[in-house]
Amino acid sequence: MLELSSWIGAITIIIAPLFKDIKTIAHFMTFGLALLTIQAFSQLNYNLIFLNIISMCVWQYKIIKTIKDEKTRIN
Repeated sequence: MLELSSWIGAITIIIAPLFKDIKTIAHFMTFGLALLTIQAFSQLNYNLIFLNIISMCVWQYKIIKTIKDEKTRIN
């Protein structure tokens, strides 16, 4: 099960840039990184855990910033 989730995470990260909407890309990247973080936890790769968590935070910040920018354009 762990191996399958790791492969799904890797494939999700690979296909994420194929979308045009930055929010979709950010959601796919966050999901893929979360799945890969599970694998990193099981192998106790602390550098990858740190890298993945920081990357997920950056992608979530990108989503929040994009939503705020869209709201300001509407107003």
